[in-house]
Amino acid sequence: MKKLIVSTFAGAAAGAAGALFARNKVKEQLKKPSVRRKLSDLADGAIEGVLDTAAKVPGEKLTDIADYEDRAFMPGRERDCICPLPESAKWSLGYAQAGIIPDDLTERAYYLGGYLAYPPNRAEGVIDDLRVRTIAVDDGSGRGTVVFSEIDCVGISSRDVADIRLTLKKFALENNVVSINVGAIHCHSGIDTQGLWGD
Repeated sequence: MKKLIVSTFAGAAAGAAGALFARNKVKEQLKKPSVRRKLSDLADGAIEGVLDTAAKVPGEKLTDIADYEDRAFMPGRERDCICPLPESAKWSLGYAQAGIIPDDLTERAYYLGGYLAYPPNRAEGVIDDLRVRTIAVDDGSGRGTVVFSEIDCVGISSRDVADIRLTLKKFALENNVVSINVGAIHCHSGIDTQGLWGD
């Protein structure tokens, strides 16, 4: 056992010394103008390649950032705190939650998000429920309600968050909801909500 520990430690030390030597050698090479120029040319070539590929991808024409209008943007509140709040102002907090396990979990192919496996890990049943939990907070100042939702999932795209806001746009206007914030808890044992870990 002692021989194994000593040889393992010696192997680790040799590996660390080798990595340090390699790092120092790379640092020396990066000081040379010719190497830096080659790296710069490689980076320029990579960027050109990405842009050429993007131009060939079918689909919607990309919008110039200057012309982009975010229909799902919600301005939220001013950062300034109202101090002191009027005596009539009272804090309010609302809370709701709901299960989000699909009814057809065992009938369709749902995959676990966050694990790279081949073949992909298919959901076979439920150990713990997956939920979405939401709070709504209002300080009673009349500036509006702010909503925060967290979903038991590995991730949620900006596009999906925008769709949620657009779906609730009329409700938000009618109820003075000034901000809807949606996040994911980054759960690695829930359903793949981004299409990255399945077939």
